[in-house]
This record gives sequence, C-alpha cells and structure tokens, in this order.
Amino acid sequence: MKSKRHASLSVSVVLVAAGEGRRFGRTKIPGSARPLRKVFLPIDGKPLFFHALERFSALREVTEIVLVLRRDDIA
Repeated sequence: MKSKRHASLSVSVVLVAAGEGRRFGRTKIPGSARPLRKVFLPIDGKPLFFHALERFSALREVTEIVLVLRRDDIA
C-alpha cells in the first residue's frame, strides 16, 4: 500500500547563521576593522545565507523560517 503525504504537512526551518567562520578564514569588510562572516559573503551577488532562504522558502511544506543571527550582525 502506498503512503500519501499528509495534506496539511507543515515544516519549520531554523537557519543558523551565527557562526564565526573561523575555519573558512577571515575576510575584512572594506573600510572596517570587522571581519566579514562566511554567511554574509556574496555568491552570485547575494549573501550565502540568502541562497538557503530562497531554497527553503520555495518549498510548499515550509511554513515558517527562523533565521538565527549574532546580535552584532543585526542592524
């Protein structure tokens, strides 16, 4: 017997983007002493974490996305 997906399937995603990226290496923000964290490095013109947000938000089962950032990364 084939199982069917539950029609009201709801998925929450917690995207943790609060690391320091030490193993990745440190890139300086132009004109600043602060390092640019890996999650903010641009890939194809968008920050790395944004690519994950786009992928998850395109899934119909995903009804909630929680983005976890470091306090000092929030403007």
